[in-house]
Amino acid sequence: MKISIGIVDSHPLLVKSLAMMIDSFKDFNVSVLINCPEELPGKIRPPNLPDIMLIDINGFPDDGITSAKWLNQNYPTIKLAALSYSNNEQIIINMIKAGCCAFMLMTYQPEELEHGLEQIHLKGFFNSDAISTNYRRLLLAENEMFSI
Repeated sequence: MKISIGIVDSHPLLVKSLAMMIDSFKDFNVSVLINCPEELPGKIRPPNLPDIMLIDINGFPDDGITSAKWLNQNYPTIKLAALSYSNNEQIIINMIKAGCCAFMLMTYQPEELEHGLEQIHLKGFFNSDAISTNYRRLLLAENEMFSI
């Protein structure tokens, strides 16, 4: 049985292209496409929940965080992964706090995306090399923000 993927992204062309690429991966299929966060409650319902939800944070950063929080609160079994063009430290921290188990860059090659999805499914999280090397700095930056 294939691992089902959902995508929340405000860019229709990107969503369809990303879905076609993921559908070409051996073990994955895209089961739900959402073009704006407001569609979440109407499109995400049991028993057809995706295993992994990719959430774009570039088109609507606050809504990406809100979407992740809503999904995490209402459907905690869905593994959430943030998608971004940028590895902005504050956004990474906020998305992880909102319930994301991975932060994936849109600059990945297809095989990197597939590997990341496999790791999320198998381990429950994925840390790319770029993100892993910055975790200590991210935690220190967050601690500095709260100590002010």
